[in-house]
Amino acid sequence: MNLLNVKPMPEIAAETGIEPAPILLVDDRPENLLAMEAILEPLRQNIVKASSGTEALKALLQQDFAAVLLDVQMPGMDGFELATLLRQRPRSQHIPIIFVTAIHNSEPYISKGYQVGAVDYLFKPFSPDILIAKVRVFVELFQMQARLRAIERREYEARLEQTRRQHEAQLLKQILRELEFARNIQRSILPTTFSMSGTRVYADIRAAREVGGDFYDVISSVSGDPTVSCIIGDVMGKGMPAAMTMVLALTVLRELHRIHPAPMELFAAANNRIFHQLHQADVANNVSAAMVSLNMRTMEARYCKAGHEDVLRWSSSRQAVETLQAVGFFLGTFEEGQYDEFVFTVEKGDKIVLYTDGITEARNLAGDLFGVERLKALIQGHGNESADDIGNLITQEVSAFQSGREQADDIALVIVEIL
Repeated sequence: MNLLNVKPMPEIAAETGIEPAPILLVDDRPENLLAMEAILEPLRQNIVKASSGTEALKALLQQDFAAVLLDVQMPGMDGFELATLLRQRPRSQHIPIIFVTAIHNSEPYISKGYQVGAVDYLFKPFSPDILIAKVRVFVELFQMQARLRAIERREYEARLEQTRRQHEAQLLKQILRELEFARNIQRSILPTTFSMSGTRVYADIRAAREVGGDFYDVISSVSGDPTVSCIIGDVMGKGMPAAMTMVLALTVLRELHRIHPAPMELFAAANNRIFHQLHQADVANNVSAAMVSLNMRTMEARYCKAGHEDVLRWSSSRQAVETLQAVGFFLGTFEEGQYDEFVFTVEKGDKIVLYTDGITEARNLAGDLFGVERLKALIQGHGNESADDIGNLITQEVSAFQSGREQADDIALVIVEIL
């Protein structure tokens, strides 16, 4: 590592306008602390190290942290005991905890880790890229929350000084810049390019506000049979609360897909994780989602949904639009969700259309809904065109339909074309 290329934290803040987020590393072995610090160096954040549970508690009394990376086995106070204490203290009870261990990798220890409040449990040796990706999400959430608190303080001070009218335009511009920053972070975690052999993918998302609760993901796998998994989701509500839940849901689904690639198994595992995360944060919210997994060797597709709109399929052989139906609870509503899976075969020229209710529930000036039948008619009339052409047509038609009326809900659309 070339330390001469690492800029000081104040210089980073001056360049980006974002204060580095503090990350706490807790391990009784100095070499482990140094190794994790080196792995996280590319994030350019403020790393704080503690060699015991007692040192960690002192650090947590002095400041908040974006995340805590915690060893399980330590002399004196072990990782489980420290995590329990953090959850009992109001100021630290919502700090994300990631257990990192080389020894305690059996099911009872993993279960205990989640019971005491961990958001994840990593086994050594682990991929540095995976650790960086996990920590980066919490860093961005921490910085986003800090920005929002700063906005609230500025608004409060403006009201106290009774100069709101004089500074209204300036404050509005600042809020819009902050929300634009949050929107860019949110969009940065969504895939924008797709290179999956045998398919062509169109994806678009349009928030009703600067940030929103709709999301999508397209995940390809080449281990075993090549597969393409398409996920779309919609968080209840709009604005910043929905955006925060959206980041949580997308992160959980993306991480658990590595372990549970089958749609039904993935939704069951993700539901349990999201339920506990929302419960710990004292947030009442739920997430609808739908997923189609395509096996590009066998041309078999598996479909599962969680309280979401039915996925549509254009059948090239039948020259008709079909509605794919499945049953499943919203993600995060109940601790144990129930989901079924619909299996079907795809052919060259087929299109799989996943969408959120922002499309079908768009209204015109007369108050009429765009509706599912109008959407199906568009696909029926243009089913032989490319995924890009169909996707652009749908978004244009929805926009024209609600012309003159403010967009009321987030819109997301994913179309997969079998080549």
